[in-house]
Amino acid sequence: MKRIAVLGVSCFLLSSCSQQMNAEDIIYEAFEKEGAGEVSYIIERSTTSDDAEITTSKEWRDGQNASRKEFFENDELTYITVSNEGLTTYKDYLDETITITDFGEDLSYIGMLSPRQEVEDYINHYSNDFDVTFEGSEELLGRNTFHLKFDIREEHDIAMIGEYELWFDEQTWVILKERLKDGDQYFTTEADSFEVVDEFPDETFVLDNEEGFEENDFFDVYSPEPTSLEEAQDKFHLPFLTLDDSFQFDSGFIRQDLEHDDRYVYDMTFTDTRGSVNIYVETEWGLVEIYGSEEEIEVRDQSALLVDEESLLSLNWQEEGLQYFVEFEGDYSAEDAEEIVTNMHFPE
Repeated sequence: MKRIAVLGVSCFLLSSCSQQMNAEDIIYEAFEKEGAGEVSYIIERSTTSDDAEITTSKEWRDGQNASRKEFFENDELTYITVSNEGLTTYKDYLDETITITDFGEDLSYIGMLSPRQEVEDYINHYSNDFDVTFEGSEELLGRNTFHLKFDIREEHDIAMIGEYELWFDEQTWVILKERLKDGDQYFTTEADSFEVVDEFPDETFVLDNEEGFEENDFFDVYSPEPTSLEEAQDKFHLPFLTLDDSFQFDSGFIRQDLEHDDRYVYDMTFTDTRGSVNIYVETEWGLVEIYGSEEEIEVRDQSALLVDEESLLSLNWQEEGLQYFVEFEGDYSAEDAEEIVTNMHFPE
C-alpha cells in the first residue's frame, strides 16, 4: 500500500484548519501515538437513506483478526458473518444456508483490515478523484472524532458518487459515521453505541447451525467452470450478446451469481488479429466505476461508461436485464471498442 504521510498534529487542533489536502497530507505522523493499533470493541450501527429505509448491524472485533457481524432489517436478523483465523462463515436466514470460506492468511480479502488500515484505504481510494477537506474535530457518542469530507472533482463527475464524509475516532481509528451521496440520494451510517472492551466470551466468534441450514463451501459453489457459448446460453435466464464472426471464441467460464441462486455470471474471451476482448456478463445492478476515470457515452442506444487509459480500455453498460463489462487488450482504440460493441448481437 502507498504510504500516506504527514499532517502536523497542531493542524488538527485548530478549528481554522479546514482546507483541501492531498492524501499524502492527511494521515501518517498525526496519529503516531498510543491507540493507533489494533483494538477490541463492540459497535452498533444504523444505516438510513432518503427513502427512509433502515438497516442496523452489530459488530464485535477482538483486535486479533476475529470478528462477528450481525445484520438486521426492520429489527429482523437477516444474516451473520463470523471471521476467525482466516475462516469466514456466512449464515443467511433468508435463504437458510451457511457458506464457509477459507481465505487463509489473506485478511484484506475478508475485510479484516485494522481500523487504521480501513481509514487509509478510504483516503487512498477517494483522493485520486475527490478533493479532500479536513473539517475539524467533532464529538460523537462522547468521543472525539476527526471529520474528513471528499468532494468529486468536476472533471470526474459522472452523476454517481459525488460526496463522501467520514468521521473516525481519534484514539482507535474506528469509523463512527459515514455519509455518501450517490446521484441525488444520501446514505448515512452512524454508530448508535461504541465500547472498547478487554475480552470476549469464547463463543463470540463461533457460529453454530442449530437450525440445520444447508452448508456449502464457497469455492465449491462459486468457482468458475469452463463452459462453451452454447452451454452458457442454455443456463442463462436471458439471452446475452456475443461478438460478430470476425472474432474467434477462445474460452468461457461460468459460475453461480453471488446475489441470485438461480442465475449465473459468464466470463468469455474472443480474439482477432489485434488482440483479445474479454466480456463479463451478469444480471444488471449498476455501472462500474473505475476510480473516476470514466467518460459517459452512449452505445447500442444505452448509457455507458468508457475508460480509455494507457493501462485499461473498457466499456460497460446495461441492456435488456443484463450488465456487460468489456475489456480490450491489444491494438484497439476507443473508436474500435465502440464499433465492436455496436456490432455485438444476440444468438439467432
